[in-house]
This record gives sequence, C-alpha cells and structure tokens, in this order.
Amino acid sequence: MITYEDFVKADMRVGRVAEVFVRDEDISLQKYHVKVDFGEAGMMDGVIELTENYDADTLEGRLVIAIVNVSTDGDEEAIILKIASHDGKDVLIRPDWEVPPGCRVL
Repeated sequence: MITYEDFVKADMRVGRVAEVFVRDEDISLQKYHVKVDFGEAGMMDGVIELTENYDADTLEGRLVIAIVNVSTDGDEEAIILKIASHDGKDVLIRPDWEVPPGCRVL
C-alpha cells in the first residue's frame, strides 16, 4: 500500500493530443506515439496502446489525463491513463467537459 504522501507525488494533468504517429516498427504492437500539449507545463511525448478502439484521426485533439513527472529509461514521458476494461478493449480517461490543457487532476 502506498501512503498519501506518495500518491500526491504523481503530477496528473489534463493534456490535449496534438500529434499522432505510428513508427513502422510499432505497427504490429498496436500503439500510437503522441505529442501531448499540457499548456504551461509544455509538450510531452507519450504512447497510447489502444489501436483497437481508436484511430489516429479520433485521437488528435482529444483531451487525456496523464502523469507528467515520471521518468522512463531516463527520458521524460507522459504516462497516459486508461481504464482496463473487462472485455480487453481499454478506454482513455478524459474529462467530461472542456478544460484547458495543463489543469491539475486532484
């Protein structure tokens, strides 16, 4: 179990997917590489592994929730949050209403 102090270390923010692209080597892995705009917090790279539910056209411009202060292999990358569905078709977590990119998630 983690403590509350550990939990609040995760900097979760709303971001808007600005760019979506697939690298040739990732086609069989079913993942999109994205650039996400977090407002004043800046642009960050991320990965969305949900190609069975989303195509690139539906992802661009979409609001997402991500953890922005995680280092993976020495690189900063947005960890985009999703809901693990019982039927294997995970879905992205996003706000119900339009909010500016960079808003904190509490």
